[in-house]
Amino acid sequence: MGLHKIVVCLLTMSLTSVNAQEENGLFSNYLKYKQSKNLTSIPNVGGYVYYNNGLNLEKNGLTIGLKTGIIQKWISSPFSPNTPDLNPYIGGELSYRLNQNLTIFANGQYLFKTENESDATNYLYKSPFFPQSEINAGLRATFDEHLFEAGIKQIYNPQFSSSSSESRVYGKWSMSF
Repeated sequence: MGLHKIVVCLLTMSLTSVNAQEENGLFSNYLKYKQSKNLTSIPNVGGYVYYNNGLNLEKNGLTIGLKTGIIQKWISSPFSPNTPDLNPYIGGELSYRLNQNLTIFANGQYLFKTENESDATNYLYKSPFFPQSEINAGLRATFDEHLFEAGIKQIYNPQFSSSSSESRVYGKWSMSF
């Protein structure tokens, strides 16, 4: 059993998300470089880790962000291979803060197909639990330690060299502690 699976077992009592990040101002207070590692684990399904490197330009409530990195995905199945799938990706976001709690946004990301992608994880495509190649637009609200997000997303399928896409209306709620 790999070290990452031991860590996942310890964290999968419920849907778990762990974030670690570092942010540095570059040339001014408006341009920032950000590195982060975001782990999401889903009991009896699997999980993924985003390893991000990003550049954000922030001024007067407007944020333009570009990011790139690797997404490590794995599934909880006795038939899955021992090695996780690694997908390089690139993404971006444009957002505007309407007030202290409310933000309107549009973002997207593209996951590149990898050679180590296994047949066992092919079903992850279009799964709402795992990252996809997609574009989103919506509204984000923060209240105390709660984040609410609602919008529409268009999911694309570069993993199977298909031009088909699927639209979804989605909502998300997360809480920090």
